[in-house]
Amino acid sequence: MNKKVSFLLLLALVLAASVFSIALACDGGHSRETSWGNQDKVFASISACSCSPRANHLYASTRAQVEDQYGYTYWMNWVESYGDNVSYKSSTSNPANPIIGGIAHFRHSCTTGGSPYTYHQHYVTIV
Repeated sequence: MNKKVSFLLLLALVLAASVFSIALACDGGHSRETSWGNQDKVFASISACSCSPRANHLYASTRAQVEDQYGYTYWMNWVESYGDNVSYKSSTSNPANPIIGGIAHFRHSCTTGGSPYTYHQHYVTIV
């Protein structure tokens, strides 16, 4: 009887340690954010953490500032991409007029680790 109880306690301890390790590995829900832009497009991508099973929400969006043929500047609408339990998400704004500025938004959470929903904004330098 003691061996059976000891085995069950050891098994419970191993399972608890595994769950705790997964929660720590997924804290934050993402591993990398990338954004860049040129006169043709503004690009943003966010990659997930490497936890397994993957339990996250990723969001990437881009917005381009353009100049029309009369010299007026204005912001285009947001281009959004999001999903649950995904490895990455990306967004590309590519309007007809030349781009003079850009913004990338990122949001992420990891439900396994119970992390809060986190938001980042990057101003994109046009090269």
